[in-house]
Amino acid sequence: MSNGLDEWFRRLRKEKKLTVQDLQAKIGMLNELNPTNDVLGDLLETKVALNLEMDKEELYWEQRARMNWLQHGDRNTAFFHRFASERKRKNRIVGFKDEYGNFVEDEQGLHSIAREYFSDLFQSQGVDIDDRILEGVDSCINAEMNTMLSRAYTKAEAWEAVKSIAPLKASGEDGLGAVFYQKFWHIIGDDISDYCIAVLKGDSDIKAINHTHIVLIPKVDSPVLSNCIDSAQSAFVPNRLITDNIIVNVDASFKAFNRSAITGAIIRDSEGYVVGASRRLCQSTPSAFTAEALAVLHGIILAANLGFHFIWVESDSLAVVKILNSNTIDKSEIGAITWDSKVKACIFEECKFLFVPRQGNRVAHALVSDYDSDLFEEFWVEDAPALVLSMADSDRRYLDPP
Repeated sequence: MSNGLDEWFRRLRKEKKLTVQDLQAKIGMLNELNPTNDVLGDLLETKVALNLEMDKEELYWEQRARMNWLQHGDRNTAFFHRFASERKRKNRIVGFKDEYGNFVEDEQGLHSIAREYFSDLFQSQGVDIDDRILEGVDSCINAEMNTMLSRAYTKAEAWEAVKSIAPLKASGEDGLGAVFYQKFWHIIGDDISDYCIAVLKGDSDIKAINHTHIVLIPKVDSPVLSNCIDSAQSAFVPNRLITDNIIVNVDASFKAFNRSAITGAIIRDSEGYVVGASRRLCQSTPSAFTAEALAVLHGIILAANLGFHFIWVESDSLAVVKILNSNTIDKSEIGAITWDSKVKACIFEECKFLFVPRQGNRVAHALVSDYDSDLFEEFWVEDAPALVLSMADSDRRYLDPP
């Protein structure tokens, strides 16, 4: 009987080991194939099967280590019930001794003793401090430091504080991110600095700003004359802005030897002028397929942070564009990324995902190919690297020759 069980156990362990090896070999083979929907679906199912086998292996070794098993989550109800009951018994407070040494067990007496104890503990006893104690303590704030800490606030300090804010972080209640204040500080800097300094000095109440609305009030019935506006100027179409006609070109470069990728997004208006760009270093990127999906997500985030409402996202990865335009659940390795992109796309009034050939996406390609920085993230507003600006200007002249 014992020999039969040992032989059965060895055969079962060998079969499980071969199953894990077969699944790992299949995953390696699928990673070498073109990432079609069928291949990606098969890859996902194989990874799930491998995870299940690994979970079985982990559970087996937990059961072998009996004491460790009980310590880290066994469903042994009787064991844990006895453990909890014993702990509760030890931690239960039966009574207190008062200041006269009498043992008190009634609830009202317990409350009174506890209240008096903590009142005395946290109440000042009026103890005088002997100056001799402080003689051995060295002063850490010298006269120069004290002068610096006591000096008046300056506008330069307000500007340094504004510069230190991440430009594309979430905007405030006015809908304007830090990049707006940094870009137009030469216009609004004095007013904002004066207000902030007044609040810091206590001369103004910051609560009042929550009840303020800034609006533009036209002084005439028709502030814009129709004969001064071209029909192509979408800024004067009701409920539309000139920045609404936006194209976001995205691309990515992938380095297999260290699993890193560079994603880039270049944003241009309807006339082809660059209005924004960003470039990110993404570490631990599993494949070029994932890098292309991340580029789309980062382009959407950039457009949202800059406040656009109508965007067309163009990528030269046909597989990624097809997944983004599909209504089915994406089970590929980029499923979580494409899902996040679709969710963030809902904040726009219109967001389209379009495929464009590599030649039509050469500006975004140049943005990721020209990377020579050690920064994890770079961004530009109404600007971009010189090579990218040159190529964007070339595209614009090609589409609209002089």
